[in-house]
Amino acid sequence: MKKLFHTVFLAAALLPLISFAEGFVWKVDNDKNQTLYLGGTIHVLAANDYPLPKVFDMAYQASNSLIFEMDLGLQNTQAFQQSMAALLFYQDGRRLDEVLGASVWLQFIDWCKANKLPPEQFLGMKPGLVAITISMTELMKMGVNQEGVDSYFYNKAIADKKPLLGLETAEEQLNFLATMGGERPDKLIAQTLDEVDEIPTLFPKVKKAWREGNAPLLNSLMVDDMKNNYPEVYRSLLLERNHNWLRKLEAEINDDGVEFVLVGAAHLVGEDGLLALLKAKGYRLTAAHE
Repeated sequence: MKKLFHTVFLAAALLPLISFAEGFVWKVDNDKNQTLYLGGTIHVLAANDYPLPKVFDMAYQASNSLIFEMDLGLQNTQAFQQSMAALLFYQDGRRLDEVLGASVWLQFIDWCKANKLPPEQFLGMKPGLVAITISMTELMKMGVNQEGVDSYFYNKAIADKKPLLGLETAEEQLNFLATMGGERPDKLIAQTLDEVDEIPTLFPKVKKAWREGNAPLLNSLMVDDMKNNYPEVYRSLLLERNHNWLRKLEAEINDDGVEFVLVGAAHLVGEDGLLALLKAKGYRLTAAHE
């Protein structure tokens, strides 16, 4: 089955050379013993997912600065809201019901009725935002309504006055959502709706594998189908971004500070993951321990 939920929430892929640890955090060293910590995150959690694995706090305490996929503080700015409106909502008069076609639109209406949501409020949204909204609505039914690892440490760093950096701009992230679904947005929404019943079973397994540092299990749960059946999505959401980030991470490793990098867990492992890319460059990788 093609797992669009997997694409939206991006967990991790397989890298057998990396050992398990309690939590998804690795220490990266160069030949001069300069270091950064690389942590794989889940972006949304439930209250009972806290406290986080202790290795995350260890890496935070050992670091001088934090690096995220983007500067999360930008989400609260007017400029971000304007970019979100411009990129994730149709600006050319198109409507979601026309883009999806009659049968998928009716399927979506049924989901809206079951969740007591007016379908009219989605008419201006692009399919990527709709897919995220569907998945988040289902997760919230499970109590997954708390800040994730990224937001938790972002707020902590703000309170502690630690320097913060982003690997990409807000517009770059929004563009990934804006183009999700490509030329078959009906397929994206139909499969997202077809798979919502699997979320209550899948997400706890994903969180358990993440907490245990079980990269092979996360691969089997999350990434295989995306890579095999959605190569364009895999390339744009993982492969290209990982290579873009690699250059920035190398610069951070080779400076005098210690950074804690926090990105979605899917970006860390797999043959195109940051861990494999860094290993190929000659950096030492060890699973971090508290």
